[in-house]
Amino acid sequence: MNEWSGRLSGKVVWNGIIEVCGDVVVPEGASLRIEAGTRVRFAARPGWSCSVFRAAPEGYPIEASEREACDLVILGRLEAAGTSNAPIFMGDGDVPWGGILFLQSASGVLRHCIIKVKTEYALQTFDDSRLALESCNVEEAQVGIVSRGLSRVKVLGGCVRAARCGAVACEGSRVVLDNLQIQDSPQGVCAEDWALVRAKGSRFASNRDFAVSAQGHSWARLEGCGFERSGERTLGREQARIDVH
Repeated sequence: MNEWSGRLSGKVVWNGIIEVCGDVVVPEGASLRIEAGTRVRFAARPGWSCSVFRAAPEGYPIEASEREACDLVILGRLEAAGTSNAPIFMGDGDVPWGGILFLQSASGVLRHCIIKVKTEYALQTFDDSRLALESCNVEEAQVGIVSRGLSRVKVLGGCVRAARCGAVACEGSRVVLDNLQIQDSPQGVCAEDWALVRAKGSRFASNRDFAVSAQGHSWARLEGCGFERSGERTLGREQARIDVH
């Protein structure tokens, strides 16, 4: 059985069926490549776990990782190279896992991935990390994508759906959403704390509370986006700015 947990080193490649039985850490200078068609499954409880903390706006630390679930913690590089004919499956939808965290100067490129997380966050970026998603589906987390600090996220195509709270949350970061489907989540995109968000050609559907919200000096620019069955299309407050074109 192809079981993994702990700290990786060098260049690691996953393919076939991968059983993650504890937290997996990709340290700075190391890389993890997940090949097309791979299925990554997670144990219900981690046999080994690490703790990742982030700073709250008030300055005190908050744990960002899921101590009682298996996390992927990236400080180096993650490449998930799925294709339209052979996507990568991360999580089977039945067993909760802690999602993927990008820290410090980590980088990630995910293509044609189906990511199912039933815990709090599916994808988190912090510090100066960079994440690019292409044709990925993110489903069933409390919040699909969370971007904080000076991190940068670029999403091309794909879908964030069935998030129990919000699809995309940005706190001070820079996020580009091109041709993304955001649906079946109470809140679509929320920008705060000087965040900059640009959405082009994206579709918002069945967002009960709102499609796009900006507050705390944030700026959201929407170009050619569509809205269906949403509560408020846009909510701007606290010196925020939302431009719709």
